Amino acid sequence: MSVVSSMTGVVAIGRNEGERLRQSLLSIDREKYPVVYVDSGSTDGSVALAEGLGCAVVALDLSIPFTAARARNEGFARLLALYPAVQYVQFIDGDCELDSDWLPTAIAQMDAHPDWAVVCGRRREKFPEASIYNRLVDMEWDTPIGETAACGGDALMRVAAFQQVDGYDAGFAAGEEPEMCYRMRQAGWQIWRLDAEMTRHDAALTSWRQWWTRNKRSGSAFAQGAWTHGRSSEKYDVKDSARIWFWAGVVPLGALVLLPFTAGLSLVGLLLAYVFLLYRMTRYRLCEGDHIRDALAYSVFNIAGKFPQLQGQLKFLRKRKSVLIEYKAPAAAKPTVAYVLQFFPKMSETFVYREVKALREQGYEVVTLSNRTPDPAKLPDEARGLMDSTIYAVPVDKLGYIEAGLSWLAKRPVRTLSTLVTLLAQPNESWSNRKRTLMHFASGLYLAHRAQGQHIQHIHAHFAHNAATIALVISRLLDLPFSFTAHQIFMTDQIVLREKLKAAKFIVSISDYTTDWLVDYAPDVKGLREKFHVVHCGISPEQFRPSPNRDHTRPPIILSVARWDEKKGMPYLVEACHLLRERGVDFHCIIGGDGDDREKMERLIAQHQLHDTITLPGYIMQDKLQAYHERAAVFAQACITAHDGDVDGIPVALMEPMAKGLPVISTTVSGIPELITHGVEGLLVPEKNAAALADALQFVLENEAIAEQMGKAGREKVVAEFNVDQSAAQIVTLIQQHVAKYEGTPKK
Repeated sequence: MSVVSSMTGVVAIGRNEGERLRQSLLSIDREKYPVVYVDSGSTDGSVALAEGLGCAVVALDLSIPFTAARARNEGFARLLALYPAVQYVQFIDGDCELDSDWLPTAIAQMDAHPDWAVVCGRRREKFPEASIYNRLVDMEWDTPIGETAACGGDALMRVAAFQQVDGYDAGFAAGEEPEMCYRMRQAGWQIWRLDAEMTRHDAALTSWRQWWTRNKRSGSAFAQGAWTHGRSSEKYDVKDSARIWFWAGVVPLGALVLLPFTAGLSLVGLLLAYVFLLYRMTRYRLCEGDHIRDALAYSVFNIAGKFPQLQGQLKFLRKRKSVLIEYKAPAAAKPTVAYVLQFFPKMSETFVYREVKALREQGYEVVTLSNRTPDPAKLPDEARGLMDSTIYAVPVDKLGYIEAGLSWLAKRPVRTLSTLVTLLAQPNESWSNRKRTLMHFASGLYLAHRAQGQHIQHIHAHFAHNAATIALVISRLLDLPFSFTAHQIFMTDQIVLREKLKAAKFIVSISDYTTDWLVDYAPDVKGLREKFHVVHCGISPEQFRPSPNRDHTRPPIILSVARWDEKKGMPYLVEACHLLRERGVDFHCIIGGDGDDREKMERLIAQHQLHDTITLPGYIMQDKLQAYHERAAVFAQACITAHDGDVDGIPVALMEPMAKGLPVISTTVSGIPELITHGVEGLLVPEKNAAALADALQFVLENEAIAEQMGKAGREKVVAEFNVDQSAAQIVTLIQQHVAKYEGTPKK
């Protein structure tokens, strides 16, 4: 870049702005004004785009909480490091285009007025007619000409003034420009709005939800401003905060409190108060030259906006710190998917968090929402870090739940109440199930509230019961499509199952068995079978590779690892070990895990005097598991149908030893025959048959060559059909097929 003058530079900030960023950077005379672009974790090629246009780039460290204030500060520092002679810096957002006459005009005014710290001009919306919200924002930008108290995100600033006040306060996630201008004014500087065109802004505000979130953001900014500087002589942001509390809190609450004492007249008074406020605001806008239609719309939305602003105030006051509230969707980014789980991450559900990781490695944004918080001490290292980026509903944040409920009742009262009625009015449900459904509804309200601003385009749940119920609630509130993966089916726990089958955009089942069972369960749901797609949950074959130096321990080891639930059939494995010992077979059995069947297993081991034959090491963490695989001769899991109808899907615990090259033995229940072909990758026996299980184990232990062939075939099967990268790619393809590609405009 051959810069003619380095007296003035430009700092642009952005995240996934796509074409908007290109137009923004092209609008700047980059041959005359050096440009630094600050990127906040874009996945749409923004960094390469900016570098290709000759801009210096700062890629923010996203391990530190992102704020626009921090981005501008870092951009300012880089600009001065590259061009120390810069006296003025034009800040611009990546969704704005700079007017070609602005910088010469603004620089001339700054040169003529050495006591001016900041000048700004007219920021206009590019598409004011695209929506009422865009039009309102365009009116909001039209501020009075002359000396003013603050500027917006686009402004020309004097380097000396910026440095004197140490720039933006990075602790402000919103309202950082007025806050810095306040400190500049306190230091004796002036802020001016010029009668000149400055930038064209693409708000892309097309939905009520975006408008509501934007107002919540401003309410939070007012609260933080009053909290930080409210005790000053200026009473910074105190009046704005007081107006919010008065009109959105005191007035309506007072009317409700007085309702039983005034025979309903307090509601009339409430209405008259808002009519009076509407009149005053509309009159003011008419005096400013607005058309009557625009003046009335601006006033109505200004009054309505006090309610989300109050919500934003409460959000700040609850935590006493600024929280990033995003209302604008990224342009041309890959779809953002929300994964909803009952527990996330969970040691016994490694396939879920590996699927999430695989999606992220492919460049997709995945927001994880979990009903309950797991114990980190019981998680492997590869999963523990996932907790930091997960939103949890439990433990319960009481104020957060109250805020979420009031927010949804205010924004979408009909949808919120109709969802509750739909869930609770399901026929033939027990009272205990209805109570659970009510709890899931509350969790859905809270998680949907927390997930706003994440630009989610599709919701996917793992498991057809608890998580799918919560996902159904979230999808209805956010007006987004949802799907779920059906694993094992709880025969007596089908809460709202028919409703979920009807509402799902598509359904992933882990086996043909699961698909057939669900289709038979709800034959009245039109087109149900067409919704199903079999995607085998899987593992990473690269993570579970056969060891070239397998330890052929003597006696040979039978290994089994699982939760000791009834459906795992562990007592039948103990009985089979008893039979093998009676036959004189030389072996040792290691059964890893713990659970409800512990007492029964310990009783059987004592009854058959198997203490020297069976070892119970407890839970085996993932980082230790492969060492057990490498010592084993065969892996066994005696899955059964539990007394309540609960069965396994296709256990991941079988896939892992298969990937390691071990022969496996299991039963013919559920979808297991889709993983293990009898006589090829292992052996299958009837469930609840200890003698047949003992026969299969003895055959494998006594035929090492056949066992080795089975192990090789097992790895080939996992690599080809139960590979987590392939399953993640299949789910991504399904989402892309069933959800309209994101074009930068949120769904209305």
